[in-house]
Amino acid sequence: SLGWNGPWREAMRHGADFLFARLQREDGLFRPLPLEAAPDRPAGLYDQAFALLALACLHRHHPARLWHDTALRLIGELEARNGSCWTELGQSGPIVSTNSLMHLFEAMLTWCAVGASNPFDRHARAIRVALTDWLEQSSEDKLAEIIDPDTGRPSDAKHSQCWMPGHHYEWAFLLK
Repeated sequence: SLGWNGPWREAMRHGADFLFARLQREDGLFRPLPLEAAPDRPAGLYDQAFALLALACLHRHHPARLWHDTALRLIGELEARNGSCWTELGQSGPIVSTNSLMHLFEAMLTWCAVGASNPFDRHARAIRVALTDWLEQSSEDKLAEIIDPDTGRPSDAKHSQCWMPGHHYEWAFLLK
């Protein structure tokens, strides 16, 4: 759609091969990059969001049951581990990284755009509602980078001072 006439199909296949051969774990989650820097680093929500986005893009350009089934397995594994598709375990319990959540929202919207329904549309709607609630609860009209999923407030004093204006622009674009 951007007018590139290069070998995009080959690049897409190469990326898919790498995704499945080098990054997918036995439990269905995906390893973070770079592999050499921290081979035992946990698979965070940020990494899983981009894996879901890659799978949706693969499905858009080359529809295959594999992409959809892999995405469903990934979401199921996240829900089983954390009780939610979009919380992570922090040092003192469940947290929400709003940056990771934004990219998960982007992936869910992309899956919806390629015609997939549940659980993608269900999660996209839930994220939109939660974000709206958290913003309405904020006394500063800002969204902290790390928040408590129960209160929508910054998870601790350290994170209450962390604001990324660029992330607000990304959220605004996705919510339009």
